[in-house]
Parts: sequence; C-alpha cells; structure tokens
Amino acid sequence: MTSSYFATEGNAKGIVLVAHGLNTKPSVMNEIIDLLSMNGYHCARISLYSPDIDNHSTPERIAEAWESSYKEAFDRSKELWPNLSTFAVGYSLGALVTLRVLSQTGSTPIEKMVLIAPPVRLTRIARLVRYFLPLGRFGLILPSAAPRSVRARWGTPVAEFGALLKLIDGVQDLTANLAFNDLPTLVLTSKKDELVSNPGLRSWIKDNELDKWSMVQIKKDPPSRRSYAHLMVTQNSLGPKNWSTLTRLTLDHFK
Repeated sequence: MTSSYFATEGNAKGIVLVAHGLNTKPSVMNEIIDLLSMNGYHCARISLYSPDIDNHSTPERIAEAWESSYKEAFDRSKELWPNLSTFAVGYSLGALVTLRVLSQTGSTPIEKMVLIAPPVRLTRIARLVRYFLPLGRFGLILPSAAPRSVRARWGTPVAEFGALLKLIDGVQDLTANLAFNDLPTLVLTSKKDELVSNPGLRSWIKDNELDKWSMVQIKKDPPSRRSYAHLMVTQNSLGPKNWSTLTRLTLDHFK
C-alpha cells in the first residue's frame, strides 16, 4: 500500500495530509478525504505501511518506517502543489505519527491540524499490551477488534504495538517545541473510546501547556449492533448526527 494524492477541482485552499490508524486500511479515510476535496482541498492519503517491515521487525525500525512514510508523503505533496498552505488530519496512530514528526522540527510546517482519537494516553485496559511486548521478537500477532471492513489484516503484530508505545513515549513532553502551542489544533474524541483515555488526554494537553488547543468529545449515536468506539472516521461508525458534527467541526477549524 502506497500513499495516494487527490486533487480538488478549481482553486485549492490548501493541502491536507491525512493519516490512518494502526492496522486500518488507508482507504478508511476516504470519506474524510471526499469531504475535504469537495470543499477545496488537495489531499495526500498517507499510507504508513512499508515493504521494508514485517512481523519480526523491531519496534524501533517500525516507528522509523512510519515516520519516513509520513515525511515522504509530505515532501511529495509539496512537489505536486507548491506554495499552498498545509493542514493535517490524523486518526489514532496517524495522529501520533503526525505529532512525532512535527515534534522533531523547530517550527511546524503545518498551518492547522485535527487529531482524531490520538492515543497519547491509553486506557488501563489498553496499557496491558505492554506485557506482551517481549513476545514481539517471535512475530506474535494479536487479533484486531476493528471491523473486518476497516482492518488491513486480521491481527496486529505485537512489535507494532511496541512501536506505537515508543511513539507515545516520544510525545509526552512537547514543551521544548514552542511552535506546538501556537499551532491551532482541534482534538476530537469519543466518550467511550476503548483505547484512548479522555482524562489522560486532557492531562497531556495541560501538561504540555497547549492552551490554544481545543478538545471536543463526540457522543456516538446509540448503535444498532456491537460498535467499536475508537473508530471515528466513517459515517457508519459514528452515525449520521455525530458524523455531521465531526465533519462540520473539521471544516470550520480549517477556515
């Protein structure tokens, strides 16, 4: 899977870098991309998958590959559409990679960003994955809780969870990069997220003195079947009312 680029019609307002979650298909972000394209934005659908990593790759190597994929897509989008402002939408792992890449620069090349369910602080249940990390060297794969239509594979390698945790550790202190506080950022979360701790996320924002960031908790419509609250990037997963809220907030933020 490689990154893809979508041009809007007419005069573009800017470029949006769109990054998917852990073990989710990049195409899961298509509904958001369609919305952005219809509203005047070129989009780069970033694929964090790399042919250079597999189930036996180390967490360090996997994290590096994710960051490299993001940087390559950023560079390519600026080649395609120079002199345009750049925005970012990151979901789950994609939000984390966005933060990690930007934290390594003295000044951010992003004008505004929207982070959806960013796993900077995990729930107590999600933190249990740390106990499986020693088994990652054997290529252990844990079954995915995401719907089959969304997930890229039936399960997620433990080594990838190790890489995720390394990225989380890498963004715990952003106070040294003053550009983050001045970066208009909207954080969207689900009240019943199985992976992201909402109280922990609020504490992380406070600890990093991100006073200009705003966090909005979106309630999911009552599901007619078992749902996965962490999945917040499709209308089917959120329900029409909450999807309308998420898309309106995103477009308003980028104005």
